[in-house]
Amino acid sequence: MDKTGIGMNLAENMHSKFKSRVSGVWFSNTRKEEMALNLKKAFEDKLIKIPNDPLLIADIHAIKRTIGAKSFKYDAKRNEYGHADRFWALALALSHISIVRSKKGGGALII
Repeated sequence: MDKTGIGMNLAENMHSKFKSRVSGVWFSNTRKEEMALNLKKAFEDKLIKIPNDPLLIADIHAIKRTIGAKSFKYDAKRNEYGHADRFWALALALSHISIVRSKKGGGALII
C-alpha cells in the first residue's frame, strides 16, 4: 500500500489492523522506476495479460519517463480519473508476487 504523503496514516492503520496482509511502500522515484520497469518487462515477456479495460489501458499509456535531477522519473499527468492510479496499483501488485513460467512457456498472470 502506498504510504507516501497522505497515504501514510491509512497505510499505518491498515498495517496495524492486518499486519500479515498489508505493508506500506514508499513511492520514491527509485521505487517507482523499479516497479515501472518490472511491469514493462512482464508485458514484454508476455507474463501478464490484462482485460480490455479502456481506463487501465489509458493509465498504462499515460506513464511517461522524464529526466529528473539525479535519475529518470516515471509519472503521469493528473486527469479526471486520477494520476495513473490503475497503472501504479498493477505495478505495485506485480512487485509483490512471483511469476513462474513453466518449461512449455505458460505461466502468464491474468489480471
